[in-house]
Amino acid sequence: MDKMIGKLLSDRYEILEKIGDGGMATVFKARCRVLDRYVAIKILRPEYANDEEFIKKFNRESKAAASLSSQNIVGIYDVGTDTIEDETIYYIVMEYIDGTTLKDIIDSKGKLSEDDAIDYSIQILRALKDAHDHNVVHRDIKPHNIMITKQGTVKVTDFGIARASTSTTVTTTSDVLGSVHYISPEQARGGYTDNKTDIYSFGIVLYEMLTGKKPYDGDNPISVAMKQIQDDIVPPSEYLPHMNKNLEKIILKCTRKKQSERYQSVDDILADFLYLDDDVSFNYDKQNDNWNDETVVLKQEDIIREEKNEKIKRNREENISEMRQSNRNRRKKKKENGLAGVFLGIITALLLVAGLFFGYNYLKGALSGGGSDEVVVPNLVGEDLDTAKSKLEALGLTYEVVAKEKTDGKANIVTKQDPEADFKVKKDFKVSLTISESEDSVEVPKIVGETILDAESILYKYGLKLAEPSYEEDKEHEEGIIIRQEPSEGSQAEKNSLIKVVVSKGNSDEVEVPNFIGRNKDEVIKELTDLGLKYKITSKDSEDFDKDIVTDQSIESGSTVQKDEVIDLVVSKGKIEKPAEETPENNETNEKPKEEDKPKEKAAVVIDIVLQADPDLDQTHFTIIKNSNGVKETVYDQMVSKEDGQVRFKYNAKEGDTFDIYKNDTYITTKQAN
Repeated sequence: MDKMIGKLLSDRYEILEKIGDGGMATVFKARCRVLDRYVAIKILRPEYANDEEFIKKFNRESKAAASLSSQNIVGIYDVGTDTIEDETIYYIVMEYIDGTTLKDIIDSKGKLSEDDAIDYSIQILRALKDAHDHNVVHRDIKPHNIMITKQGTVKVTDFGIARASTSTTVTTTSDVLGSVHYISPEQARGGYTDNKTDIYSFGIVLYEMLTGKKPYDGDNPISVAMKQIQDDIVPPSEYLPHMNKNLEKIILKCTRKKQSERYQSVDDILADFLYLDDDVSFNYDKQNDNWNDETVVLKQEDIIREEKNEKIKRNREENISEMRQSNRNRRKKKKENGLAGVFLGIITALLLVAGLFFGYNYLKGALSGGGSDEVVVPNLVGEDLDTAKSKLEALGLTYEVVAKEKTDGKANIVTKQDPEADFKVKKDFKVSLTISESEDSVEVPKIVGETILDAESILYKYGLKLAEPSYEEDKEHEEGIIIRQEPSEGSQAEKNSLIKVVVSKGNSDEVEVPNFIGRNKDEVIKELTDLGLKYKITSKDSEDFDKDIVTDQSIESGSTVQKDEVIDLVVSKGKIEKPAEETPENNETNEKPKEEDKPKEKAAVVIDIVLQADPDLDQTHFTIIKNSNGVKETVYDQMVSKEDGQVRFKYNAKEGDTFDIYKNDTYITTKQAN
């Protein structure tokens, strides 16, 4: 690619010098003749120029990065193609950064101070936050792709294998692309990648900034990738015993093997950085490799084969260990019985041969050795994921979706299972499943634990819709919270398809206490009984309330209580007559109130209400509650038979009184006395 120096791309960009190499492209410093400024130009390597898949990935970089505007992300100015000496050149024009890579800084310093590592980390996280907010997953976060300007500003670059997280984010080719020391376990397996993939890689970068070491090392890329999948990370405090413990917790949480156990968002990590202390010093022990600096292509079949070989090796060792113990027990028993050792030798040999031959499958049976805990794995191939899940759960088994593959048929169908059907395993064994996905399918997000409104918003981003929800009582979740979804999280669903949900109706044993003050005692008692609550009544004189009106309650309205809760009610015994105020004698200034100043008495009227029985019911229950100046009283509470048809209710009321009418305990209307 050095032949590009001095060339002019698209009659605009003059190539000046090479400034970097990446896994798919070479980066040059160039001058834009139109705007008279320096730029960085990334040019796809010639060996990939005819590779349609790599060209797609290369073009995807510009589309992904161009949508981002963070000051911590290298800006994209232009993208295009040109032909030089009969060779097609694919290029991207980017912001030129006058600085160096984080990798070079780590290599030159050995490790960074905790203050510098924290400062760089916060800027890296801000870049990732902007990317994730735009549904872009970088997928290749490593020190080589992080530039530091002379002013100390972080610039994340190289979105060469970034993919929009709203599109399919499962590696479907047989190669796993990435830098093995920073690659996540799901990338190494060729599985589903999301924002938590970047979080894992960030944790590895932070680990290296602080310790100068990468947590995993090996003789070749495959061995390192296997360690990413299988081995627990060595806590950085083993190299830095006095390091900030909260900082170590952040690293360990970022680098959990399971995506669900990591931080769920960059915002959560940024929040935890608020609780760090800064004044810590460290020791340094440098570790470096030559091959580990480049993005490499790992054959997925190599990883799978290596992983199976490791499993078989471990299985064989465990089988032999178990059989040796079994043989010792048999030898002891036979010795006590005085039997010849020759039979024991024959049995031992047979067991050893059988164990070696069936070692892998035997371990898949969880070394059960028989018994009621064994179950037979059903045939799940061809079933949709939710049906497979139900079958496994019914047998006491669990599952994990380990891979997805493109098909021409429906999405979410089990295409492979491990172990195969008819294998015997112990309960709680985890069956590995591979499911199908179609060109138009999308990953179903988790909406369990969300409200209906939030779930609709989440599904909209994925091109999915929410079906009409169903409801059921649930003591563990608040009312209105989604408790189940179908298809389940991680499944595949066609775009614009409906996601079914079950929503909690809350705990039926919980009751919201109404406001009883100002209401008639009999009406309140009936409502308390209907709600499943108990009551205790105390009668007291009142200056403001008529007889049998509730004046106070022990539990405030709006409170939530369990059924059978006792509520203390205070009921008026009747109004207390207030003594008349004495009129001062010989007070010539006192004047008798004028007639027009006296409050007018409300006129008496007769309220006439016709009640119509329900013709479809034998009995219809009517209740009429009078409201006079805020004081409520039940004035009618009777059953009306179908044969009676209509009944008439007349009542001597005062002008302005209102009457609420209930039919079969359902409010119908309000009549006013005029």
